[in-house]
Amino acid sequence: MRSRSSNLEFPGTRAKWSIDPLSGIFKKLRGALVFFIIFLSVPCQAPAQAQPDPYSVVFSQKITAFDYQGLAYPVQKIIPAAMPGIQEKVFPLTPGRSLAILTNLGKNRGGDLERIASVVKACYRHVENSTGMELSKDVLLYLIELDKIPFSYEFEAKYSAVSNWGEVRLVLLKKDSPLWGNQGSRELSEFLFDTLPHELGHDVLAKIEPLQHDIDGQPSFHTRWFIEGVCELLAKSFSRREFPPAWERFMELRNIGATFRNPLVRRNIFNWSQENQNTMGLESDLYGASWLLAMSWSEKMPLVRFLQVLDASKTKVDGSRLMALLKRETGLNSDGLLESAVRKELAFLRKSEPIQQPHLQAAIPQKVDIAL
Repeated sequence: MRSRSSNLEFPGTRAKWSIDPLSGIFKKLRGALVFFIIFLSVPCQAPAQAQPDPYSVVFSQKITAFDYQGLAYPVQKIIPAAMPGIQEKVFPLTPGRSLAILTNLGKNRGGDLERIASVVKACYRHVENSTGMELSKDVLLYLIELDKIPFSYEFEAKYSAVSNWGEVRLVLLKKDSPLWGNQGSRELSEFLFDTLPHELGHDVLAKIEPLQHDIDGQPSFHTRWFIEGVCELLAKSFSRREFPPAWERFMELRNIGATFRNPLVRRNIFNWSQENQNTMGLESDLYGASWLLAMSWSEKMPLVRFLQVLDASKTKVDGSRLMALLKRETGLNSDGLLESAVRKELAFLRKSEPIQQPHLQAAIPQKVDIAL
């Protein structure tokens, strides 16, 4: 089987930022040892020789960590199939869709798996209600408990191309540690309340055929600020409603309150492309800026309605077409969007007024009781 994979590695310094190994969120570091962690997950199809299925999909993830001297930590291979006690639990989400959890958690942790499934189900409802679009794929989650979570590791999963997995993810847990509440697993909370709703946002936006998405190696369509903004909007509104302490942490990680102070953010946000030479700090700030922009225009026109406008477009929607549609529907041009987003960030910083959730036409699903 052939698979395509890449690895990015940056030597660690006494810098301010690293990437969270599981969610991809940039973190401010406050320890004596400072390291950068870079990961890449590559789902790809490759012919499988002498196999019943004509194709298999390979999902790979590699994290390389360096100490402050630039020395790499040893890489640990994580092979779930070789671990004792691996079991599969399948939970229905909505009609026709499911969550499969492959885990080595003990049988006495079944209640934790039920809680995870309830949050994933609520996340599906949130994304569908917020966008007016249906999620048609399933979720495959590898939930692996280790005595110690390694700084550097690599993981690979292979599954049939005819399967219906829309999201394949890995979450590592420290053995016997609590999963829930303020002292619970940050890796799990970041997956459930930030990474998953963000990625499900990408899944629904990919169904809007006129909307152009950047592709590696191709010229940018300059729609990334809008696409990532919608995904951040979905993620942050979900975490704020379901687990406010996590939402506050995510806001800090996105540097909300100081994002637009950076002139590079204001200069680059509408030309933000998939392939760039941005520093990690700037890239994280651009995610925060995209959220503030999405908060601004979605107050003028509900998200679900504007996505309907995009879906009905008779021409391809690139950056210029997107801005023209926003101007027509909300009255905001690029300068107006920036001004509104800056005002929102200042309000957030002063805490003089709450930042409102986007106006949604559909009913907000009830909060899931998971005793966080």
